[in-house]
Amino acid sequence: MVESIFYNLISNALQYRSPERTPLIEITSSQDDRYFMLTVKDNGLGIDLKRHGENVFKIYKRFHPHIEGKGLGLYLVKMQAELLNGRIEVASQVNGFTEFNLFIGVPQNLEEQVLLDESDSKIIYNATLDAAGVSCRGPLASQQFRFTYLKVIEFMKSYNTPNLIIDLTHQGPVDPRDQQWLFTEILAPAIKTGLLRMAAVHPSVLTDDVNSYLKGIKDTLQTSGIAIRNFGSSADARQWISEENEKVVKINS
Repeated sequence: MVESIFYNLISNALQYRSPERTPLIEITSSQDDRYFMLTVKDNGLGIDLKRHGENVFKIYKRFHPHIEGKGLGLYLVKMQAELLNGRIEVASQVNGFTEFNLFIGVPQNLEEQVLLDESDSKIIYNATLDAAGVSCRGPLASQQFRFTYLKVIEFMKSYNTPNLIIDLTHQGPVDPRDQQWLFTEILAPAIKTGLLRMAAVHPSVLTDDVNSYLKGIKDTLQTSGIAIRNFGSSADARQWISEENEKVVKINS
């Protein structure tokens, strides 16, 4: 996401450069206990913040109609900054400069950055493994089940993670309609996003319902060549993903 933020801010600085002077982009950084702070400043056309200040980070908003664009870049930057537990601020002068100040939250726990913590479900991101993880504290009603897994795919797309750990220890049976929804509306997009492997954590003894649910997940993933393994503990699941990540590193090196 940081790469995406830089791409959008730097490409904007080039796209909206002034024809009156050579483009200049200054990037600086600093850090305190709470945030990584990044500043991207250019000497381009600038933005009239008195007129457009409230709309700078809104979707499909553009401030220089004579230059092509869709008005998505700054909206995405704001969304990604917030997903990184931060924010973005802007200062600008028309035909003078535009300065974006990005604040990214310093992770307090790289192995378990909590993305969603509900009474009946939890989603985390493990930065050391580049893995998303979802666990349920009990059986989920259909609405909550779908809400939770929609958040899973949202975070996976944002973090561009190839690894997913699902903990079914306390989830209980899943309605067949919700199972089919998961296969088509969550797993299929996850595969397109770049999912490479999934670890499923569950008790050693499975009910027929949970066993059927797992089989459906396995069949859906393996059809697309995605690796899936079952484990009795989260620690074993994390170890497997770590080993698989290391294999990729060795191949690439």
